[in-house]
Amino acid sequence: MRPECGAPVQCDGRQWQESPTRTGDNVMSHIRHVAVVLAAATMGFASAVRAEDAAPVEKPLNVFEGRVVDTSASPVAEAAVYVFHSKESRVFYYDPESVYVDGPPEKTWFLFPKRNGLRSFEGTTDKDGRFVAHGLKPGSYRVLAVHPQRGVAVSPALTQPNPGDAATITLGPPTCAKGQIKGLALAKQSEAILYGQLRQHWEYGASGDGPMGVLNTYCMIDVNTNGTFEVGPLPCGGRFELYVARYVTPRNFAADVVRKGIMLEAGKTTELVLDLTRGEKVVGQVIGPEGKPLDWVAVTLRPPEGMAEPPWVARGDLTDKDGRFALSGVPPGAYHLTAERWLPRTGPG
Repeated sequence: MRPECGAPVQCDGRQWQESPTRTGDNVMSHIRHVAVVLAAATMGFASAVRAEDAAPVEKPLNVFEGRVVDTSASPVAEAAVYVFHSKESRVFYYDPESVYVDGPPEKTWFLFPKRNGLRSFEGTTDKDGRFVAHGLKPGSYRVLAVHPQRGVAVSPALTQPNPGDAATITLGPPTCAKGQIKGLALAKQSEAILYGQLRQHWEYGASGDGPMGVLNTYCMIDVNTNGTFEVGPLPCGGRFELYVARYVTPRNFAADVVRKGIMLEAGKTTELVLDLTRGEKVVGQVIGPEGKPLDWVAVTLRPPEGMAEPPWVARGDLTDKDGRFALSGVPPGAYHLTAERWLPRTGPG
């Protein structure tokens, strides 16, 4: 039993007096006092920092409600939904399974996130095709809805509806492209891999209500041995760029083979035939400073700046072991020819 404070205690023949005020208690008391002061100061600082964002706790965050349906107005469940600020965020679409949103939230003093400061939202529709986003900053937003089997759709710019006033996103027929590239050498160098992309940069994107400055499409194209390819579904139609390159894996270096602007009609499959066997042929050899032929040089023909765009935006390829190149399918006209060679780094810097 603990003796009363101040009572003598017998232990091994010795007595000691328990002081009513112990040093340990004083230390702990001071620590608790300092902790309380620091906590109060921190709360005061946080309150001051968040003063511009102050709001009653019971006030709901900004709400953006939506519903994804198909052309028959039936709900689409399990559709991926990306709500993004139409001016202050970016979306990168690679395929229905690979969509990346870059929309960092607003913060106060670079530290505390605002209650209504989100620039993007990612979610999935429920069985009724509905989704709800909370905490978005005021402004206009677009909605990208993606379903691998049902299609892809991008909404026009929308102002946040009031709670209960849901925006409707309709998944229409998919936008796709397929075709063939004739006369393309598919196996030229053992270390070079042929790959392609169908891409739509922000300056190309367009919809019914103006440019879509934040949506970028980079769909990979697998070119078969006979030159055929298929790609889709895509978020929208409009002007795209077909890009085919040779990628040298050991050197992490790519050379343009074909770059061509094409138009895709929304909701349809556009068929393309690119015939590199027609048109002019440009052949040559690249010689180095020592008079020896250079291999692995990227030779590219591009139209001069300011000229009207020809049917082919660019034609190019890599030189072989003898430094030779042959570019076919070139329309008549004036071009700039560039030659670039990848060299490994041999020193610091």
